[in-house]
Amino acid sequence: MITLVLPLASFKDINVAVNILFPSIYQFFDLNDLKELLIVMNKKDFDCFNLHLNKVKLDYVKLLKIKLVDESDLYSQKSISSYYLQMLLKLLVSEIISTEYYVTLDADTIFTKRCNKNNFYKDKAYYHKLKSKDTWLKRAEKFLNVDVNFNINQTP
Repeated sequence: MITLVLPLASFKDINVAVNILFPSIYQFFDLNDLKELLIVMNKKDFDCFNLHLNKVKLDYVKLLKIKLVDESDLYSQKSISSYYLQMLLKLLVSEIISTEYYVTLDADTIFTKRCNKNNFYKDKAYYHKLKSKDTWLKRAEKFLNVDVNFNINQTP
């Protein structure tokens, strides 16, 4: 089993997720491998999210095993920019994940081919190492009190 995680930060994100991403997951991902789809957002946006879900024909809450998570349950400190908050939430959500693996998504990510949990892990991680460190990585190192000697991507 695998958990999918989707942080959402705006009306636009919600609209794209419900109308494009969710149908792509339903059509292309083997739902037998899906433990749950955690939607991480500000609690004030839950009603907007549910309104969008009520407009579609399929019951994605049931089909995709959607669980809403209030972002303040993961990070309740002083507000930071939404970009950095989403990156941080993608890391902090690991504290509430019950599966061994999880995949973080963005609203504008879509599935285009049939796949299952094994497309995301097979005893190896595939990434491209970069020697340079960008601003995000430097800030993440400082915040997490770690030293990383290479960069693979901005999205954790």
